Amino acid sequence: MHRTDDMDEMLELKKLVIEHLASRIDKKELAAEYKLTDEQLDSLTRKMLDSWLNNPDFILIIADVLGLSLPRKTKEKKAHYIG
Repeated sequence: MHRTDDMDEMLELKKLVIEHLASRIDKKELAAEYKLTDEQLDSLTRKMLDSWLNNPDFILIIADVLGLSLPRKTKEKKAHYIG
């Protein structure tokens, strides 16, 4: 498999992870608990997701926890990205 295929596959998985995480974040609850403005909360959420999702190993961990899998050759890819 070519490097661009690997990158495309990780991008697909990254998008799936973002969709699932975004649907599970209760912004109102977070804002109330930490006394954040909407702007502060948006900034925090962006920074948090950016730091998590710029790490391929972390993307795989999040995907595994969420029950998501790589679109193709899951075991082969995990070995490639993690090991």
